[in-house]
Amino acid sequence: APVTTIYGDNNSWEKVEKTIELICDDNGLSGCAGIYYRINNGAWQKYNSYFTLPDGSYQIDYYAIDNLSNTENIKTSYLYQDRNAPITTDNSDTLLHSGLVDITLISNDEISGVKETYYCVDENNTCEPNTLGTNVQVSCAETQCQKYVRYYSVDNAGNQENVKTSNLISIDNSYPIIGKTTTSGFTIYNNNIKGTGKVIGGAIQDYLNVNTESCKYTIDNINWLDAIWNIDHCESPDFNVYDGIEYTFNTSIESKSSPPKIGYGTATIPYIGDLISPTIGQTTFSGFTTFYNSDFNNTYIKGTGKVIGGKAIDN
Repeated sequence: APVTTIYGDNNSWEKVEKTIELICDDNGLSGCAGIYYRINNGAWQKYNSYFTLPDGSYQIDYYAIDNLSNTENIKTSYLYQDRNAPITTDNSDTLLHSGLVDITLISNDEISGVKETYYCVDENNTCEPNTLGTNVQVSCAETQCQKYVRYYSVDNAGNQENVKTSNLISIDNSYPIIGKTTTSGFTIYNNNIKGTGKVIGGAIQDYLNVNTESCKYTIDNINWLDAIWNIDHCESPDFNVYDGIEYTFNTSIESKSSPPKIGYGTATIPYIGDLISPTIGQTTFSGFTTFYNSDFNNTYIKGTGKVIGGKAIDN
């Protein structure tokens, strides 16, 4: 039987286009009548000339027949060809973050598969990716910073994609700074309070970087209620205080970063609600001369003296 030799096959991935050529040799006997081949167990077809294939992995089966119908045993070779670099993307965004920011690099290569991904992190978008991995943690040693993740991937054929860059990652680890909390509308004496009023939060520094919809206030320094943003501070709606209840007022607000940082104002001193008027005992007098006339059931008074009020009691 004749002998067929294949050229252009391989046993591992290559990043160049390969040309497949089949050559039959009948050792000077009756001569080759034809060569037949099939790709990936497809239909047999007669070989006429060299050919190329799209990128992919292939099993090539082939044999030859001579002019006396002697048939060569089927031979098998392989072709692994990939001329395109992988494609890598990232999950960065343009939001303001706090703490560690996790960036995931997602690489895809449908032909030979992704072999490795490299990355680096810097502030000026010039570093050379040399760290192997797909999970990147971006941190900020300062209170605020902005950084890039640069990266590329290589496939199993050796194709390397161009370096890509993430969105500019912004990190703000600062807490909103709020001034001293005050009140408006209440009547206050020492640590007693009464009436209707509201809590006024202190002015917020750098208020353009806070979430104005996150205003909160507290009347007991424990439970927090929705407050209202007003120019550069938070304030509560008007409310009434109740007798005998202890009040400590404060406000808070969140930064725009994710997850947010919560800033708290300086709380007021504790107040006690006092809505009940003082109790005064019986009024008496001193110094005057009095005389009671039983006939007329009247008491007469003369001279110089003073009125003495009863003992006042206010809890």
